[in-house]
Amino acid sequence: MRGPLHAAGGGSRSDLWTRIRATVLGRPLRVAERAETAFGAALLAAAGTLHPDLSASARGMTAAGRPVDPVERERAALDESYDLVAQLRARGWLARAGTTQMRTARGTETLEGWGLHSEEADPCR
Repeated sequence: MRGPLHAAGGGSRSDLWTRIRATVLGRPLRVAERAETAFGAALLAAAGTLHPDLSASARGMTAAGRPVDPVERERAALDESYDLVAQLRARGWLARAGTTQMRTARGTETLEGWGLHSEEADPCR
């Protein structure tokens, strides 16, 4: 695969988050002028209906957008941070998505006690 990847969605409005994504991927990104999540859904809906596939849909419905290049000098720090997160998850000290319990210095605790979980916000329940 050559060329930049295209980014859309609410997070793409953040220059910092988009630069982090480009750096982690090691690829330049192009942020769609209309980066809203709903626009991404519209692209998917147009693929196979108005356009023959997703690539054609993206080419036909998006402008080039602003470029965001990876910052190689930041790559080592991001890799180190990811390794730390992976270690914490492996030890059970960092909850996975959908988890209701986490290991702490006091033993296993529910996330409700930390104010990090609510049954209403959990789509898995």
